[in-house]
Amino acid sequence: MKLTTSTVGSHGLPGWVWLAREALEQNRLGAIDVRELMEDATQAALLDQERAGVDVLTTGEMMRVRFIIGFYDRIAGIRALPAPRRLGQPLWDTNTPCEVVDKISAPHGLGIVDEWKLARSLTTKPLKATVPGPYTLVVPLKLAGGYRDKDTLVSDLVDIVIDTGVPIEDALIQLEGFERPVGGASTIVACAAVSQIMVHTAVELQNRGITPPIFVSPTVPGASVQSNDEVFAAHRKRLMTAAARV
Repeated sequence: MKLTTSTVGSHGLPGWVWLAREALEQNRLGAIDVRELMEDATQAALLDQERAGVDVLTTGEMMRVRFIIGFYDRIAGIRALPAPRRLGQPLWDTNTPCEVVDKISAPHGLGIVDEWKLARSLTTKPLKATVPGPYTLVVPLKLAGGYRDKDTLVSDLVDIVIDTGVPIEDALIQLEGFERPVGGASTIVACAAVSQIMVHTAVELQNRGITPPIFVSPTVPGASVQSNDEVFAAHRKRLMTAAARV
């Protein structure tokens, strides 16, 4: 059986990308220059993966800064602090820390959808765009306002990370002669996202030796309404316990 191959997401940056980033920070690049840079860098990452025989390509994350740092420019409610260390190899203590001063939001997302769309236009192979989790994004953040603790901050980071990208209007298909579009997408996309989270949560629990109570349709042999009532009761107890800690 052949295993499907992929990568973690990031790709090594060519030297010319670092030079272009310095020019970008100095405001020496125009919008078209930036677009060409993104296309050329992403194309290089995709071609390397295709030549290596990778089955599911990644975008290469060519325009991200040290995996997550570039995302903070897109998040409202925070402000940058001076870096604690400027010399030596780039590590966590050279990343610019940020101070949370208000409730956070990302009105225009983290840029991952645009990153994926660009890569999609450059290859026909299966493609993915990787997203850092909320517990990774919370690392450089220091609390100064807006939240009483990092647990409540993480909750809002979760909303940013798993944003489905469905427009507020929800419906996606515009038919000729119809005043408004039809075909809502939020429910099906949200269900798919939540199902993925549930599966990965189950895997993590399994790795920890924990078997959670699982809801099963009463139409399945061996299941019943009563057995699912017991599942609901077990989860209700867990939720109440968790709520008491907040």
